Amino acid sequence: MVDRKPWYMAKGWLTASAVFIGALAAAGVYLVVTQDAQPGGAVTASSPSPAVPKVSSSPAEGDSVCGLEAGDQTVPESAPATSWDLVGKVAAPSVEGSGPGVVDDDGFRYCFAHSPTGALVAAATQLPMSANESTAKQWMDKSVADSPERDEELQAMTDPARVKDFVAAGTARGVPQLRAFRFISYDQTSAVVDLVVEYPDGMVAIPSEMTWQDGDWRYQPPASGRLAADTVRTLDGYVEWSGVS
Repeated sequence: MVDRKPWYMAKGWLTASAVFIGALAAAGVYLVVTQDAQPGGAVTASSPSPAVPKVSSSPAEGDSVCGLEAGDQTVPESAPATSWDLVGKVAAPSVEGSGPGVVDDDGFRYCFAHSPTGALVAAATQLPMSANESTAKQWMDKSVADSPERDEELQAMTDPARVKDFVAAGTARGVPQLRAFRFISYDQTSAVVDLVVEYPDGMVAIPSEMTWQDGDWRYQPPASGRLAADTVRTLDGYVEWSGVS
């Protein structure tokens, strides 16, 4: 009998640069690490060009899955007032009114406001949720956008050994922690947020695309199967936001 590898491993995932993106691993996404991000907020050719509206109009139809109000539609240019909790070893943010609206007994967090700040908190929450064996399967189910690949991996994760492998793929480089963010784009159906994540050996900036689906912000792996990330040595041009010093 052939020993079938987890399909996310079989598609060339580079674990040395994995983030919350055990999701990327699970979506068969290749991470492409480029040169240092330019100081002063410039984005390299591998990242989307910033085009962020200061304020958007009222949200499109689509009520929050847990009844959170959409709230302020201003794209944040400073760190929101945040409380932080460790989920396993990774810090998870909570912002009043923006989410998470639900925290399960096992620590899984979901339901974020249909707003720019809600999208930001949802994006940052992908990191601790996918890096913890107790929450990874729920995260795949409730926080990753629908696709045949996601459904395949979700079915495979009924095996605890697959969950263990999934988390290991996303934490091979060490325990990741959020350090900063900047918005690349936002509208009422999608958001792209550059998240700076620190590992023991350095920082990377990864564009995290979130899509509004079934009443919540969900992570959307890139259709191309290749995610461009920049190594980062300075937080110039980013908004510092972290729960672990």
